[in-house]
Amino acid sequence: MQWAEYRQEFNHCNQLMMICINNLTLQDWLKIIEFFSLTKAKLHLFKKGKPVIQPNTIDELTQLLGDDSLLAIDLGKIQLFGILKCKAILKLLFSSSQIDCEVNAKVVFRVMTTLGRQLNKPVMLVTEQNRARPIFYYLPHQGLTYLSLMSQTTNYIQSVH
Repeated sequence: MQWAEYRQEFNHCNQLMMICINNLTLQDWLKIIEFFSLTKAKLHLFKKGKPVIQPNTIDELTQLLGDDSLLAIDLGKIQLFGILKCKAILKLLFSSSQIDCEVNAKVVFRVMTTLGRQLNKPVMLVTEQNRARPIFYYLPHQGLTYLSLMSQTTNYIQSVH
């Protein structure tokens, strides 16, 4: 994929975007936290607005997950935020304005593919306004696919006529 092909997906004036992974287990959550803690990323966990220590066991993780918990991941020029509301779903949110060059886009793609590979689960990148239509999709053993919103609209229009 070339930057020129997909750059327009991120040119939406601070549009909220989400990396989504469904059907997570508590073991998956521990793998996610471990993955980010082993990288150069700065991982911060909060419960009720106060910093908490990274969980190392399922019991500690179970106490952390809930409406009042937040995961903040600083990847340098990219910051991802996740509300740890649902045990089965990870949603990492970021502003599209952070993706102003190919290098930053590749950071997001690397997060998607690495998590998908480690968890052996599909990973989607969607906009908050259009959660039903992924822009990028990672499938285990198949890689990352760009699902252009423009081509989805064109295909839909062609199928209606």
